[in-house]
Amino acid sequence: MVFSQLLSPTIEKCFIRFECYRNKVIAVETPVVHTELAERTIISESIISEPETEIETTSDITEEVSISDYINEGCCTDVDTSQLSEAELEVFEANCGGEDIVDLKQECGAGSCEGNNGTLPAKNVDSYVKQVSMKGTMDKVYKWENSASVNTATYAQQTKENLKYWRDDEFASELESNPYCKIYTSEENHMYYPTTTTATSGRFFVFGKGEDGQYLQPYVDGKIYSTFHTAFELWQKDYIKAIKTEKSAYTAWQKQEQINEALSNGSETTTPVDESCGDCGTDSNGNTIPCKYTYTQHTIVAYDTYYNGNYAGTPLPSYTGTWNTGSHCGNDTAKPTASSSQAAAYQAAKAARKELERQKTECHTDADAAVGHFTQHAGDGYLS
Repeated sequence: MVFSQLLSPTIEKCFIRFECYRNKVIAVETPVVHTELAERTIISESIISEPETEIETTSDITEEVSISDYINEGCCTDVDTSQLSEAELEVFEANCGGEDIVDLKQECGAGSCEGNNGTLPAKNVDSYVKQVSMKGTMDKVYKWENSASVNTATYAQQTKENLKYWRDDEFASELESNPYCKIYTSEENHMYYPTTTTATSGRFFVFGKGEDGQYLQPYVDGKIYSTFHTAFELWQKDYIKAIKTEKSAYTAWQKQEQINEALSNGSETTTPVDESCGDCGTDSNGNTIPCKYTYTQHTIVAYDTYYNGNYAGTPLPSYTGTWNTGSHCGNDTAKPTASSSQAAAYQAAKAARKELERQKTECHTDADAAVGHFTQHAGDGYLS
């Protein structure tokens, strides 16, 4: 592919770009053409028809590169994974591993089938299913975990809905309610099966013989790559928030306990208070005489010591509560009321903090169990 571009005369360099085209990366080199020269070229082409007077403005330099370099440039859609070597597959998975790779081979060995005259020995062909690599899966996990707008609920939803085929929720079933740690897996299964079968006197079939003369048998060779991941920074952020919530809830509870105690300890006193308001006539000079009234001020006191949860070991100021009744001038105030809701809120905040601690311990315990399990079954899989 060739493209041309006219630039300012002060720019004296070429631009290179890569384009995906089949199994090649084409390096397109575009030389700079001065505006004045380009204008002259257009004029000369309209007057002179001889080919030698035309000025070449572009050149196409193509270079065929390896399939690995091609994939490294992000060219994934037209790559036939069945033709890739193990090393090339690793490159493909690292750059294009957004989907599972399935390769079903259909080959003909000994026997009468198209393209084979029966002289070739039977062999086991390798068909395989490769899930998205562990790196591809964990890159998604880290992306969601480190998102600026992430919270525990959205993180849990994203990993559950989008990675349900790459999570082992059966082995770690007790982690169903724990959003912070999960086991992520990537499976690679190779299915080897003989290319032909042979009928034995019309009674039954046997698999063909290999080069060593032995009858071949189908078998599956599978590997499981596993990562036990704990979103610790997300947990830590939630834990810090839970501590602050618990401290504030504790302080609110202690303040309410002061009121509850003051209301119930029999410390209430009453005091008459004079007040003046309204119009009760005029004096000899014609001035308005305000009406005289008396209202009652009630006082309660808490004697016990209560503490501020935001500052460990710091007592709250002594509590004295007052309210007024019987006022004619609008000085009545509400009496403090007893309540248990603050105590319930504090208990809920404390329980939330303890649940986070339990979840952290659970993650640690299950991580050790997972390591032990996969170490014991080292022949079945690998733990990363």
